[in-house]
Amino acid sequence: MKKLLVENLRQIKSNIVKKTEVGAAKKLGMISAQELNDKIYDSIQKSFPFLAGKVGSNELLVCLWHLKWRLWTRLGIKLSWNRTQYLEVGAGIFPWTPESYHKYATAFMTALGDIDNLGIWHNEGEMKLVSAFAPQAKIGYFHGLEPYLVSDKPWSQALENKTVLVVTSFAETLTKQIPKLSNVWIKYEDKNGQTLIPKSTKFTIVKFPYGFDPEIQEKYGSWENILATVMAEIKQQNFDIALLGCGGYSLLLGTKIKKMGKLAIHLGGATQILFGIRGSRWEEKPWFLENINDYWTYPLAEDKPGKKAMENRARLIHKPNDLACYW
Repeated sequence: MKKLLVENLRQIKSNIVKKTEVGAAKKLGMISAQELNDKIYDSIQKSFPFLAGKVGSNELLVCLWHLKWRLWTRLGIKLSWNRTQYLEVGAGIFPWTPESYHKYATAFMTALGDIDNLGIWHNEGEMKLVSAFAPQAKIGYFHGLEPYLVSDKPWSQALENKTVLVVTSFAETLTKQIPKLSNVWIKYEDKNGQTLIPKSTKFTIVKFPYGFDPEIQEKYGSWENILATVMAEIKQQNFDIALLGCGGYSLLLGTKIKKMGKLAIHLGGATQILFGIRGSRWEEKPWFLENINDYWTYPLAEDKPGKKAMENRARLIHKPNDLACYW
């Protein structure tokens, strides 16, 4: 009975928060998913440097903690930071220390100032962060970032004759999926009469390490070193646009890529879906079930986190369904 009451209260709070966030987003001119998709499409066509993306829930949490900490410290009040631990296993940011996370939050909020098109989730506190640090961004419902969720002129069509850099932890799986893309999305194309990914699109891949893996943490020492190492590898690639699916690093890499005069889209976990790579997070989604076929696959063993990494993730993940949501 008590558990049911707690769940009901949690749901009531969630509904209130969403209504509040939606209202705030509308005041800032939030557009529909299709309109957000169209803006991304046009930006790719024009080939001007731009950045599209979103604010992940863990990244949002640590930024709000950082802002509260600055305020409360001035008032002489000590603020707990235990909830920020999910940034390590959910977004790969380490070490889990106040100094490290203050640096990350500062870098993330600075990156928000470079974003052009921003997908909104309606998470608690999201619009406060966006209005303060990304006033220049055109905001829209986050489904507009995922081209397979719109039915008319998906932005991925604009990748025709482009070279696309994909930064992902699923490098081996993605490499095997690329030749199958026309079959992966055949149900989408039959239903909508639209090509999702043009056959002329070329791909190059940079493999991203799992930041929650203790061995990776020992190798690199900090999230800043991973960021610098991967960015150095990105600069060696020849590409027109980057698709980023690398946790809490995606937006930080995106802003650096934009400053290179390139285009970047932070897709996060949705990157794997674009290439027909399954994950338990999406298994029951209606749109997923409508599109899946025998050409879809689960991540290959060489792209999955190792035993120590999963043990570390299990130590901190508070929702069992999130433990292996990408694998």
